[in-house]
Amino acid sequence: MNNKKLANPLLVGIIYCFVGILLSFTFIVPLIHFILGIITESILTFFVRDLTNPLNGKMMIILLSLILVLYLFFNTRSILKTLNSSSYLTKTAILSDFFLLHFIVHPLVFYCRWGLNTNFRGDGQLILDVVPTDIYANVFLFIYSFLLFILQILLHNRMHKTNE
Repeated sequence: MNNKKLANPLLVGIIYCFVGILLSFTFIVPLIHFILGIITESILTFFVRDLTNPLNGKMMIILLSLILVLYLFFNTRSILKTLNSSSYLTKTAILSDFFLLHFIVHPLVFYCRWGLNTNFRGDGQLILDVVPTDIYANVFLFIYSFLLFILQILLHNRMHKTNE
């Protein structure tokens, strides 16, 4: 049996999201979260020339959703493999997972809110939507940490039942 202590994804998620929500009011940190969105939008400009086109925003939502689904699929497979072999996740693995999800979820939530609130019209006030977007994205990360916690507990209990 492994003597390493179980890392609690829920506790890590609560702390990570709490710090993220506090940092969202700086306006600087939420802008940093959109790096993947900026990169993805730059790639999209090769296909859609008019960046003010609402179709561009919808394509961004589709692309970021696809990236999120693929990431969650492959990451879940990796997590299941890790949990089946060692029955725990390290704090480093959980934090790196959240860090990578930040660059997918934050731009996705931003584009969804932008499309729902303004139908992808831009003005000078659009930057003010970064704080609520950041808070919603952190709520998603909290839910994700809760699901990781449940998954870890279920697999940990199953491994202990089979070892007995």
